[in-house]
Amino acid sequence: ELSDEDVISICVKGEWIPNTVTCNKGSTLVATRTNNVRDPSGKGCVLPKQPQNRRYCSFQCKDCTNQYNRCAYSPGSLVTDFVIKVQCNYGYGLANHQDYADIVCVNGTWNTEFPRCLKLCPPLESDSVYPHCMYGNTRVDCSKPMLPDTTAVYQCRPSYSEYPSLTAAGVYKRTLTCRQNGRWSNTLPECEPVCGVSKGGVTISPTVVDGIDTPLGAFPWHAGLYTKDGDNWQCICGGTLISNRIVLTAAHCVVLEEPKDLKVGLGKYYRSWDYEEPYAVKCNVSDIRIPIEYNGAATTYVWDIALILLTEKVQVNNFVMPVCRDIHMTLEITEDTTGYVVGWGKTKADGKESDVLLHNDLTIIDHTVCSRKIPKILSIDKFCGAKGSVSIAEKGDSGGGL
Repeated sequence: ELSDEDVISICVKGEWIPNTVTCNKGSTLVATRTNNVRDPSGKGCVLPKQPQNRRYCSFQCKDCTNQYNRCAYSPGSLVTDFVIKVQCNYGYGLANHQDYADIVCVNGTWNTEFPRCLKLCPPLESDSVYPHCMYGNTRVDCSKPMLPDTTAVYQCRPSYSEYPSLTAAGVYKRTLTCRQNGRWSNTLPECEPVCGVSKGGVTISPTVVDGIDTPLGAFPWHAGLYTKDGDNWQCICGGTLISNRIVLTAAHCVVLEEPKDLKVGLGKYYRSWDYEEPYAVKCNVSDIRIPIEYNGAATTYVWDIALILLTEKVQVNNFVMPVCRDIHMTLEITEDTTGYVVGWGKTKADGKESDVLLHNDLTIIDHTVCSRKIPKILSIDKFCGAKGSVSIAEKGDSGGGL
């Protein structure tokens, strides 16, 4: 920001005004100061009476739009400065993308017309769509307000895909255009998160009890639930990310918790909350929903299910991704079907919790056979899985999915 004594010279019709600085041949101008920042003719110039979404101030002002600036000028006033700064109001911009324009007062006349301030379109930002914005032949930042006639094309971000219904309607082939009224010709569409893709592939090395380390990204939908224990956050249960903002878990894991006392870790390999991991996302919780029918052990844990609403949506990638939901209930849970269970629970029935994420496979067994073994626990909304005579899931694995 210039001081009141800094030299300001503007080139007008091939001449510097004011021409107050002379350097001898071979010398270099380091700094100079003068009090002469007025119109040399002394006449001054009158500002337009209609501001048209712009503000005026001394060229020495840093920001004309600050209403508390003492160096700002009112529309229609006489200005004796030989150069002033013109800036657009919030939500408007100059056609050349500059922050301001400088106008010179020479012999009582402005040296050029005052620039127009154009209504800007809002930024195009999305967690699932990547927009590409152009103003003429120039690439512009889509995350900032844009001038009229800016165009935008878009594509789904990595780990997102087009909604089939929008693809069929040709939505993703449209070009958005910023109109003169500051509105886009259409809304930016969304893409749906890719679900259920494991980076572990078919060669996942088989948690939990007698389990082996789980490769990072093998189960990107698995979540860890954490509560405060003294000064530390401790993992109490698992969960499953079912959208980019909702985690599914067991009701008994969170029935006594308040949202402010619960945190969720996603994309984690290490159990420790404080362990720094490049792909891990740590989330706050805004709401916990439990069925009103849930009554714990008194009703053999019927309706032992809960939804956790995260404070913000998470960015889906190879390491944080929702599981696929069987919305149309086409998947049948039948005997001898094998799945995986994941967690940081105990590695031995009488051991301690695992420091790293583990997993193991479970095979669905007949409901009648299972009910004979655990008649007081198995309710109508449960099914059983086993791996021979081994107990796979232990304390700390509750809430995770199969």
